[in-house]
Amino acid sequence: MLKTLVDSRLVTTTDKTAEVSHEALIREWPTLRGWLEKNRAGIRIHRDLSEATRDWDNVLREPGALLRGVRLVQALEWAEENPAEMNALESQFLELSHEAAQREVRERDERQKRELEAARKLAETERARAESERQRAEEQVRYVSRVRLRNRVIAAAGP
Repeated sequence: MLKTLVDSRLVTTTDKTAEVSHEALIREWPTLRGWLEKNRAGIRIHRDLSEATRDWDNVLREPGALLRGVRLVQALEWAEENPAEMNALESQFLELSHEAAQREVRERDERQKRELEAARKLAETERARAESERQRAEEQVRYVSRVRLRNRVIAAAGP
């Protein structure tokens, strides 16, 4: 498609860019305008991926420099649609970023499970302690009742 536009002199290209030769094309051709908008977002995402890859490589591939969050999701979506646009280092960086994100999710899930289990055990312990205290209180009530009854009997028997 791009070659056809270049051959028709509607688009000019350099090594890294393609520009519309006539502004009227952008205004009057909604499909082209949509392509350009989509391509602009893709270019921005790829540029962000390239910069992040260089930064990661410059810090000796430090795991803390891997992509995360929204930036990772955008890069993964873009890469799925444009696999041929990435170089080997970008592909490796994106793959390692994805693996690290998945590992973080697993670790967070495991931590939450451990915390929930600890909370469940604490609740069981507290429930058992409360039951024990309730039984002890009932025993004290029975004891006090017996002592009062005994004191009444003793007072009634009198000297």
